Amino acid sequence: MDKNYIKALNIAENTLYKINKIYDNASTSTFEDVKGCKAIERIIEDLEDFIRDVEHYSKPTQEGYLELKPNSRYSLASIELSCGYPVEIYNIKSHTWNDGVIQHSDKYGGYYFYNYDDKHMGLSDGVKARVRV
Repeated sequence: MDKNYIKALNIAENTLYKINKIYDNASTSTFEDVKGCKAIERIIEDLEDFIRDVEHYSKPTQEGYLELKPNSRYSLASIELSCGYPVEIYNIKSHTWNDGVIQHSDKYGGYYFYNYDDKHMGLSDGVKARVRV
């Protein structure tokens, strides 16, 4: 990950700390205060999302190919992937990674890839994938 995102992460963490201190001491006694409070809550949520994303995507990856185990779960490099496990699947058509989580549904015949972009897909042996470790 580009070092500038890590710099931004440090700034965001420091800013979040300062804004949380303000938020904890802020009054909500007037209509305007309540609106200000809601605005600060949105900033806090956005900063927390940014921090979580940069921390996640700055982790190293373990890459390989999915393998169906006898318990009907997939594994990747000896890591068992169960419901909710974050995973990235390689799209061979576009040569890009798609991120999502492992889920289970009879609609997909068992475990499937729940893509955050709404392009879900069933899983099979040999699908190129990676996880963040």
